[in-house]
Amino acid sequence: MRESLKVLAGKGLIDARQKRGTFVRAREHWNLLDADLIRWQVETGGGSA
Repeated sequence: MRESLKVLAGKGLIDARQKRGTFVRAREHWNLLDADLIRWQVETGGGSA
């Protein structure tokens, strides 16, 4: 679980803070050119804001 959260944080998708918790960041903070993110969006039919 911890490693998964680190990967998502590295891609800019989530932010984790002590006493605040873990939350999904706004799309403008995501690394939209990340290969995994592109693949996930294609696989799920996502891609538009």
